[in-house]
Amino acid sequence: MWLAQANQPKHCTTSSPEPRLLAADGEEELAKAVNMSSAQLNRKLGALIDQPASHLIRSMRLQRAADLLQQNAGNVAEIAYQVGFNDQAHFARSFKKQFGCAPSEFRRR
Repeated sequence: MWLAQANQPKHCTTSSPEPRLLAADGEEELAKAVNMSSAQLNRKLGALIDQPASHLIRSMRLQRAADLLQQNAGNVAEIAYQVGFNDQAHFARSFKKQFGCAPSEFRRR
């Protein structure tokens, strides 16, 4: 199910991501969780959704951030940190690239 969600069109709607994916510290951690090497995981994901693991993880973290923004679960900086982004500017750029609007604008919708 989470693989299908990762390849959604880029617009300002979301669904809840797989919690295990958000908990992964990176593609190495995700590869271990599914008993694959990183290279094998990236080949499989490339064939299924045309994305490497790092893009999938970032996409799912951004979807979780969008859910938290809609729930008013904190300010943008807190939510960015909560979903795994250490740099708020990078979070805002990535969010806008995926959803087509800034996190603060997304919250107002």
